[in-house]
Amino acid sequence: MAQKPDRDEASGTSFATPREAARVRDRIRGELERRGVSPELAGALALRLEQVVTALGVSGCQAVCAAALAASDAPGAPPALLARSAHELDEIQRLMGAFVGELRKLDEALQLLATYLARIRDQAKGAVRQTVH
Repeated sequence: MAQKPDRDEASGTSFATPREAARVRDRIRGELERRGVSPELAGALALRLEQVVTALGVSGCQAVCAAALAASDAPGAPPALLARSAHELDEIQRLMGAFVGELRKLDEALQLLATYLARIRDQAKGAVRQTVH
């Protein structure tokens, strides 16, 4: 029959030596920094998450880090993805600027056409109306 773990065993703190705890904290800190968290915030979160990761096992480190990032509103995207997004944003801004230039050209052409049509209309009003049979 399986034994129910006592409170210390469930938290995982009774088995963690100071050396193992430091290794777990370093792993958590590294995982958070890879996800774009500043080193200061990663260190603070690593201290808080150490017991949870120890209880779940090192394989749960990524899931715990993802949950912590989601809960703390810390940036979760890796720096490479953020750089790519910034590059895409610059490209979109460039395209929108070119589009604005084309719209200005179109507006000028339409104004010129409206002026030309108004002149033709004015000339047509001045002509003598004659009935054509």
